[in-house]
Amino acid sequence: MDDGSCAELRRILRSLMAAGGDVYVRVAETGDRHPSEYLHALLAREGLLAGETGAAELRARLRTPPHEDVLAALTEIVAEDDAFGTPSPWCRAQAQPALERLFSVMGPEARWWSNVRVDDGRIDGWEPVTSRAVDHVVIGRNDETTVVFVRTGAAERAALA
Repeated sequence: MDDGSCAELRRILRSLMAAGGDVYVRVAETGDRHPSEYLHALLAREGLLAGETGAAELRARLRTPPHEDVLAALTEIVAEDDAFGTPSPWCRAQAQPALERLFSVMGPEARWWSNVRVDDGRIDGWEPVTSRAVDHVVIGRNDETTVVFVRTGAAERAALA
């Protein structure tokens, strides 16, 4: 991925975050660390870690979903209300094209992890990773960039790193 692609990812994600809400995002250069370590860093920075939860515990809660489920899960995370009815930053019509562009920029070699189970295009369950009552995570990674999305059920603001 060249610098133009990295800039494109940041542009796509900033436009998502401009609406506010309870979606947290971290974009980082991919190194030797497991994606759960990027998730841990984001949760620690935002004060969302449950107790002394470590990266190894987070890693155990992530699974590699079927590729066809990732876009559906990510779209629902950013475009649908959660269990508590927290307003979403984007409607589905806004989210879908931007997230499709994100997938295109990440490329077909990208790997994905999530704490959610998707059934028929809808989130059907999850393994909690934060101190909040509801949380949904999707992490994408290619050779250059790791992108972490977290949606919580009771956050008051959004953050972009």
